[in-house]
Amino acid sequence: MSCGRPNLLCFRFFSLSVMVQSFDPEEVQTIVEKMSEMLVEPTRSLNCYMCEAQFSIPAAKSPGEQVKCSGCNATNKVPQHDSSDSLAAALKSVLGSISDSLGKQVAGTIISLCIKGLAYSEDEHKQSLQLDCMDVCKTLLSRFGPDVSARHKELLSVLKAFLEHPDEVVRKGGITSIGPLVVWLDGDMFKEVMELVIQKIEESKNKEVYIQTVSVLCKAAGVRVSEYLQKIVPQLFKFCFTEDESKEDSAKEELWENCLQALEAIVFRCPNKVGPFVGELISLARGMMK
Repeated sequence: MSCGRPNLLCFRFFSLSVMVQSFDPEEVQTIVEKMSEMLVEPTRSLNCYMCEAQFSIPAAKSPGEQVKCSGCNATNKVPQHDSSDSLAAALKSVLGSISDSLGKQVAGTIISLCIKGLAYSEDEHKQSLQLDCMDVCKTLLSRFGPDVSARHKELLSVLKAFLEHPDEVVRKGGITSIGPLVVWLDGDMFKEVMELVIQKIEESKNKEVYIQTVSVLCKAAGVRVSEYLQKIVPQLFKFCFTEDESKEDSAKEELWENCLQALEAIVFRCPNKVGPFVGELISLARGMMK
């Protein structure tokens, strides 16, 4: 099958990580930026964007309309909306294989569009789009975190709000997305995160969310978290040693499990500051085994 580049058929049948290495930097940059736009605008076709970007032909505007790609003479109908998870997977593939120099050029555009996607308000696609944008952000931050420092504060603000999201799936997405971000945060923003987590562990009705966040923060930036153990560990011990009679058994067990996982992360990732708590940790472990 003849396949011109970069038609949607190419994206479906060839590895993006291989494909981008054969394109000129300008082509890759255009493709990545257009794919990012498509991710946060689910009413348009990826095939339409690719043709518009590379071959300068009129793009189909409405679902069902025919669009012909001059690259491979393939005619395809524009779907109602492209799957955002497929686009997210494609972007992550490209971000994993793109050169450092080119990644730095496109990282700012991608993170800006992902932040836009995180704020998407249309109910029909809202949750899946937010989760996919968080997935892309995690991949991007793991390689190009320092190159998007201008957007750290804005992204952090969105992710903190997600920790209070009514949907559990989005809350968990927010928790896991904060990890790759805190690695690159400056001192003031990192302090802001830690103070929020400590305060919410004490006051929030959803303590489990912030205890889970402690585990993620320790795994991502254990040395930095270790400076806050005097405020975190006593709270975790309190929840493990004191039974809340207002909670059902399953809720108590979930709270204990989250506390133990957080303590485990602290032991492994903050060994330089965990010494003063080892005795109490051993007593807790023995009590839990009875």
